[in-house]
Amino acid sequence: MKKLFAIVTICFAMPAAAQQSLKCDLQANSPYGWIPSELFVEIDKNEKQATVYAGFIKKYVGKPITTELSGENSKYYKINWFVPNIELTNTRRSVNVDYSARLNKATGKMNVTAYLNGGSDMPPPRGSGTCKPR
Repeated sequence: MKKLFAIVTICFAMPAAAQQSLKCDLQANSPYGWIPSELFVEIDKNEKQATVYAGFIKKYVGKPITTELSGENSKYYKINWFVPNIELTNTRRSVNVDYSARLNKATGKMNVTAYLNGGSDMPPPRGSGTCKPR
C-alpha cells in the first residue's frame, strides 16, 4: 500500500513541478520602449518549451507564442521569441523583433532585450523586472 501511495503521489506531483505559470512585471531600462510592462510566461520543463503572451503579442500575432527553451542551467532559463511586423509609430514601416529573456529560477528576476531587425540603428532596448507565480 505504501508503494501505491508513493507512486500516485509522484504521478500527481510531477505535472505541477514540470509546469510553471508566471506573471512578470517589467520596466524598460532604456528610453525606447519595446519592453512590455506585463509578460505572461508558462514554462514546461518536460517539453523544454516556454509560452509567452503580452498585449503586443495579442495585437501582432493574435495568440500566445510557444517556443523552445533556448537554454537552461541550474540558475536560469533562457527564452527567445519572435514577433513579426510590429508597426513603427514614427514611420510607415514595420520591423521584426527578436526578444531574448533570462529568468533567474531562484529570485524570479527577468532581464529582457529586444533586437529590432530592419528598422533602426538604435541600441537594443532592454528591460527588467520580477516574475511571480500566477
